[in-house]
Amino acid sequence: MHVCFVAHEFHPPFNEGTRTLLRNLIYALKSEGVEVSVVSSIMDGFQKESGCMYAEYSWVKDLSERLKKLIPIEYECDFILNYRMCSLIKSIEEKKEIDLIYACSGSNSLFLFFSKVFLRKPFVAQMLKGAKYEKLINALSIHKKVDAYITTSHEDWMHWKDRVTIYKINPPIPSDIYKPLDKGEVREVLGIPHDDFVITYVGHLHDHHSIRFPIGLIKELKDLNVKIYLYPPRENKAYSKMIMDSGAKNVTIRVKSLREYEKVMVYNASDVLMFPFGGEVSRHRIVIDPPLTVLEAMSCGKPVIASKILSIPFIIRDEKNGFLVEPDNFKLFKQKVIEIAEGCYDTKNIGKNARETIIKNFSPKDIAQKVKDVCREVIENAN
Repeated sequence: MHVCFVAHEFHPPFNEGTRTLLRNLIYALKSEGVEVSVVSSIMDGFQKESGCMYAEYSWVKDLSERLKKLIPIEYECDFILNYRMCSLIKSIEEKKEIDLIYACSGSNSLFLFFSKVFLRKPFVAQMLKGAKYEKLINALSIHKKVDAYITTSHEDWMHWKDRVTIYKINPPIPSDIYKPLDKGEVREVLGIPHDDFVITYVGHLHDHHSIRFPIGLIKELKDLNVKIYLYPPRENKAYSKMIMDSGAKNVTIRVKSLREYEKVMVYNASDVLMFPFGGEVSRHRIVIDPPLTVLEAMSCGKPVIASKILSIPFIIRDEKNGFLVEPDNFKLFKQKVIEIAEGCYDTKNIGKNARETIIKNFSPKDIAQKVKDVCREVIENAN
């Protein structure tokens, strides 16, 4: 079986969202004997991944970016780029026939049109959580043109299962990489005092989709004897200033686009990871559901305190393999932090259960087999 993945801006360091999901899935499929090709767009100045073919954006990209300031365009509109990507795929097929196209990005609608015209191949799309993406699917009747969707989200599966051919498959988490390390040793490397009780968050503080890390939670936690480490991939000076102006002296912001091995160290240096967002996450933006940082920390044997949003309640069992709180209930979140810091829970056992959950349900080998089965079924139905 030869599967050609199509992505937007698939390049190292593979530490955010769809890039991480796609990277892990490609590695898993290759390890199971699937022949994989990858075609992606790329912007100037970004590192290219070996084994991936890239198409550059055209003048249409610049025009659409200018129009976005006047009209809220949320999707990739560069039709020349999509034609170039299709041309690359055809050049790949000249050497080895492609059995299936797998689109793994939120903006695959325009590419779908071009692929149907120029490639005429079975088409599988990765469904991403997010109301704006869903609106586009409905508006253009995209779901009628896609042979099958694969989703990692329980919410997506429940919502779309009676309308499209959709398969619920968990994202692969390589537990051999995301594994427990000695906390003292990694804290030494990261410059974190050994005796501190550390709460960590990895991800955006304030991104262009208006999703903000809740300052209300920082204000609730500022008087506790805990240390809060925030690792945003990009700096947002205005929002960082808001956090500092909250009066919290126990917050450290380390702006860094963490590579895989760095994330492993950050998780292992923590006592607990937090994911404290409200329901607006899935209403306003395209997100990976369940959040990969939550799963990666669990794989490292770390307890996670997370809001009851997205698919998280289907993975975390409160006080068994992590902790759940109601969205935006910062007082309850604070109380949970106090109880954990005071030793009210067997966090070592909870962390062990968290890792077992990932090994059991997010094994790359098992997930690769499920994706292979879906692809094989789509190919057979198309023929």
